[in-house]
Amino acid sequence: MRILFLNYEYPPLGGGAANATKYLLHAYKDKKNISVDLVTTAADNKERTEDLGGGVRVHYVAINKDHATLTHQSPRDLLVYTWKGYQKAHALMRQQKYDIIHAFFGVPCGWMAQRLARPARTPYIVSLRGADVPGFSDRFDRIYPVLKPVIRSVWRSAAAVVANSERLRALAQQTVPDQDIAIIYNGVDTQRFTPSDEAQKDDTFVILVAARLMRRKGIRFAIAAFEQLRNQRPHTKAKMIIAGGDGDAAAELRAQVAAANLTNDVLFTGHLDQDALITAYHKADAFVLPSLNEGMSNNMLEALACGLPIIMTRTGGSEVLTDGEQGFLVERENADAIRVALERMIDDPAMTAAMRTKSRALAEKMSWQSVADHYEQLYYDIYNADA
Repeated sequence: MRILFLNYEYPPLGGGAANATKYLLHAYKDKKNISVDLVTTAADNKERTEDLGGGVRVHYVAINKDHATLTHQSPRDLLVYTWKGYQKAHALMRQQKYDIIHAFFGVPCGWMAQRLARPARTPYIVSLRGADVPGFSDRFDRIYPVLKPVIRSVWRSAAAVVANSERLRALAQQTVPDQDIAIIYNGVDTQRFTPSDEAQKDDTFVILVAARLMRRKGIRFAIAAFEQLRNQRPHTKAKMIIAGGDGDAAAELRAQVAAANLTNDVLFTGHLDQDALITAYHKADAFVLPSLNEGMSNNMLEALACGLPIIMTRTGGSEVLTDGEQGFLVERENADAIRVALERMIDDPAMTAAMRTKSRALAEKMSWQSVADHYEQLYYDIYNADA
């Protein structure tokens, strides 16, 4: 089976969808029955083709990408990728026949897939990732009404639409109530992301937030919870690490930390590569994801795999956790609840240690190979139905 992948993000560009694409490609390169071509953005602005082996190739298109914005794409980036990526994909489809087009994000990649698929009569699927679903991100509130007709058309024409969490599916069905949407959760590399085998060096409780510095991620509530913790328990040794590339909330978050006199206790690391991020997980005692809206956080899954107890808002992906088992689920925009959860972890080391064990056990059930197998089954279901 020959598949054409479309995703404007691919490491080192982007976040969760980029990593998902990378892991799927590496899973498929070991399969003799599947070959894949990915059309994506060149982070270094060098147009080229990379052969990953096993019939898997990555085709990079140059869009004059700004290296200061590796973790997010501007409207200009998306427009240029749409044009250049479409041209590249169209050229590939003239050279060979594809059985499936797999688009990550309904816009712009789903729109590209729809137009590529029609003349070739090739079925396509759309993987919803978050911000491509109306209502997901307040950054796009002005754009969603314009895009809704396009999104509805793309979804309805697709052979399959896939969300990565129950909540993302529910949100998507507010736009198209009768849309059939499957769920395939994100996975995690449990070989690379593992618990630390080194004991903590001191008794400082380290809180890790790993996410792009965007308002949607709700990081301000984690900082507010930490401020409460420091003010109410001045003798508790604790610090916070915020690991993530700049976004629309970067200046606000740094100002919030400065205003609370927490500059010495809260470290902004900026964007971390995978090795540095694993080190951050290993230094941490708890992982906090205070997101206002989420598809399925790769960072949360990585933290689970590294054996961290999780404090997470009840948003997309939280359904895989059991409150009180791998950590605590809290309501959105609630700094008090985050602070209470942190205090419970600090005050009960035995409970926290048990949560670490349960986090790792859950992660071991969510491998990327399992995700790849689910998608492969979907490809063949569509192929056989179309035959």
